[in-house]
Amino acid sequence: MDSVIKQRIFEPFYSTKDVGSGTGMGLSMVHGIVHEHGGHVLLETALNKGTQVKVLLPEASGIHKTQHLHKAVSNTINANPAADKHILILDDEVSITTYLTEMLRREGYVVTAINNSFEALEFFEENYKNIDLVITDQTMPGLTGIELSLKMQAIKDDVAIIICTGYSEYLNTSVANDMKLAALLEKPIEKAKLLDTIESVLSAN
Repeated sequence: MDSVIKQRIFEPFYSTKDVGSGTGMGLSMVHGIVHEHGGHVLLETALNKGTQVKVLLPEASGIHKTQHLHKAVSNTINANPAADKHILILDDEVSITTYLTEMLRREGYVVTAINNSFEALEFFEENYKNIDLVITDQTMPGLTGIELSLKMQAIKDDVAIIICTGYSEYLNTSVANDMKLAALLEKPIEKAKLLDTIESVLSAN
């Protein structure tokens, strides 16, 4: 693969396939699972010659309890002691929240990632004064992004919310404007666009 594809291969919404032809190799999920267990993924590739993906995992020492991937996870990281912008991320896919958490941590944000809509709502209710932005998927078990947003707005009417969605007959720009969402992003979402949107939303609030 070429250098452009190589730089984006672990992005959860990125694929070189045409619409309707599949969603790619799923390396974002591999990356998320491996990093969740303290490992690393190494990618070696040469254009027109081939690609090799190596998974490095730490040696197991004794019996330990591992977290079930479908269990809700709350992971708060303060990557920069001086950072004062707290972003709450919600998606039912662990690989996506892991990827976004690592990306935003590198940008200096404080990040809380949760994989269950009801737990996210409970966390928001208890910590809304300290949350500057919510980024949520639209299609999830339990509460949808719309339902979650409405409940959060009932708690804090000026909360900044970005909803990420693929095709949805229930959510469009008009609905997003009526709901006073900070932004509506359509998948697949490029990293640069997401970061620009986050910066714009936080600057306006």
